[in-house]
Amino acid sequence: MKLVNRRALVVMGLIGAVTGLSLVLMAEGVARGIVAAVAGESIETGALLLAGGGILRALASWASTAYAARAGIGAKRQLRRELVDRVLDDRGGREGSLAAVGALGLDELDDWYRTVLPAMTATATVPLIVVARILF
Repeated sequence: MKLVNRRALVVMGLIGAVTGLSLVLMAEGVARGIVAAVAGESIETGALLLAGGGILRALASWASTAYAARAGIGAKRQLRRELVDRVLDDRGGREGSLAAVGALGLDELDDWYRTVLPAMTATATVPLIVVARILF
């Protein structure tokens, strides 16, 4: 079994892309606001971009945490199911250690799913969006 299924990676990649878009919107808002302030014009457009980017960033952060936790629960369920099948098939006398891994060891995956997986997918998508904004 793979630790992360394809669907989880795709969804987390999309959330990472939304995170990148929000960062670009916030940077654009700051830049336009500064230029408008220096020129003596209204900073309304910059403020709206900054606020919209901030709201989008907050929603992406919430979605990332929520979906990562859900994906972690699904992965742990599958791993526990496979562990039980192995214990029932194998009569090697290692049931105690396998039970400890199934009960405590798999719970350590929660932090990985909540922190590492979102960071990993954002690291893959955010630079692409920033470079695309710079070029276009």
